[in-house]
Amino acid sequence: MVGDVNQARLAESELVIGFGGGRRFDLGGMVIEPGATRQGGWCAITITELRPSRWLVTATGSAENSAMQWKSPEHSSVGRNWGKAPSLVEGISARIIVPLSAKKARAWALDERGEHKGQLLLEPNDGGHAVLVISPQYKTVWYEVDAR
Repeated sequence: MVGDVNQARLAESELVIGFGGGRRFDLGGMVIEPGATRQGGWCAITITELRPSRWLVTATGSAENSAMQWKSPEHSSVGRNWGKAPSLVEGISARIIVPLSAKKARAWALDERGEHKGQLLLEPNDGGHAVLVISPQYKTVWYEVDAR
């Protein structure tokens, strides 16, 4: 744990969860740089290797159900007022460097079924690795990066 952020490098996933906005997390080749969020930089970003050179990225900020009713201004409890569907989830901005050649890698925003809904441009960093830039403009919390 680094300050108020958990970070981990697992066998198949990398993650940053907590108040990471504006910070840089180097997880052994994968670099995650979360942006600002509605909750002062709080986010949950996971990158899961589906197979070699193919990753699923999930990136969220605040989340709650429609019509959910907090019992206190601190948002510490909803009691039994959990609300209803649909859930409202904040898409966030982040810059993610993946250890793939920017010349070979491709990336997509995904829809709720995991289908490609739009290709994203990957820029190379100084070392030629692919840089994925995500933001709320894509209206999703799921992305795919592939270098097959």
